[in-house]
Amino acid sequence: MESYKSVSDTSTLFKSTHYCGSGRFSYHHCPCSLSIYSKEAAMVRIVYHQYSKSSWLILEDFNAYLSITEKKGGHHPSTSSMNDFREFVSQNLLMEVHSSGFHLTWWNKQVGEFKIMGKLDRMLCNANWGTKYPGWKYKVLGRICLDHSPLMGGSIIIPHPRNLSLKLFNMRCSHPTFKELVLDSWKDPILGHSIFILTQKLKKLKGVLKRWNREMFGNIKYKVEEETKKLDKMHEIFEKGTMTKEFTMQMVDQENHVEHLLQQEQNFWLQKSKTKWDTDNDRSTKVFHAMANRNKIKSLIAKMKTEEGITLDTPEDIGNYIVQHLSEKFKKVDHIINRELIQNIPQNVATEDNDLLSIIPSSTEVKSAVFHLNPDSSPGLDGFSGFFFHHCWDIVGSDVVQAI
Repeated sequence: MESYKSVSDTSTLFKSTHYCGSGRFSYHHCPCSLSIYSKEAAMVRIVYHQYSKSSWLILEDFNAYLSITEKKGGHHPSTSSMNDFREFVSQNLLMEVHSSGFHLTWWNKQVGEFKIMGKLDRMLCNANWGTKYPGWKYKVLGRICLDHSPLMGGSIIIPHPRNLSLKLFNMRCSHPTFKELVLDSWKDPILGHSIFILTQKLKKLKGVLKRWNREMFGNIKYKVEEETKKLDKMHEIFEKGTMTKEFTMQMVDQENHVEHLLQQEQNFWLQKSKTKWDTDNDRSTKVFHAMANRNKIKSLIAKMKTEEGITLDTPEDIGNYIVQHLSEKFKKVDHIINRELIQNIPQNVATEDNDLLSIIPSSTEVKSAVFHLNPDSSPGLDGFSGFFFHHCWDIVGSDVVQAI
């Protein structure tokens, strides 16, 4: 890379290759030959390791695409060129900063069949930047007499939800007392329809697990820090002189305990980041944490314009407006069903096909469908992930089958 500077502002306007932020940044204009990424990958990686402990953001006119959806008009981007660019991003452990506004940043100033547009300008950052500025994003503005769009970046505050519900991540399920806790809650009888029984048992279990999670795990990051401090003190005592066998065993147990907590923390952020990695070499708790923060930005509604043209910019106003809008949209409306119209609908589905479509799935089919759920996916709105149903199928399976 050509330039490295320390900067201090957290919000600015820039055209393609100008940036202000806190930490390290680099920029340059890449030539149209996309093989630059394969040729300079080694040099860039050396530079990255030099600044890997700094918060680092790259803003460039890359002259490259990550996918064919980033170009409209002209020939499709070269597959080898896209692979080179993806390898450049992957090898340097970079991630794309979330953006809003226009999707395409460049126009060749032609019209009709000669018109070509593409996403050539973008921001990439490392995990330290994502951790230091969890609310960082940029907006692609409209072009003004230029072929490239200006980019405006800054860090926004991500509000903490007040009604935060339990998300049962896999690290909780691996605890030795977890299944016993599930069984004790699940075995209590509930009367009603099979779907009602399943939803009520999950609801009850969620409350039990929420209390258990608070008492057993608490803040995983805080626990890692506290237990690591205890281990460091034991190491200091151990280095000062010969210790007893009992103390040595306690130190080894503490090392194993910290190792287990670190693994739990990594798995927690991996699942929360909703990211898949092909090799263990790519795994990094800091990277997963940064990606989870990026997902928060992506799903955050910072501003909303109403049908009346009023701009809402506070979580309370936005939330109230959404509730009001959906309540009005889905409120119950009395209507009369015309039975004569139903009788005139042609029956094009054969009886045999209808019987096949209407058949109740077997328990084997239901289990197969459940076990096709990605066990490492982030928990859904109900707080339970695919891993939970896999791990506790011997307890919850029969109720799931009955509900289906």
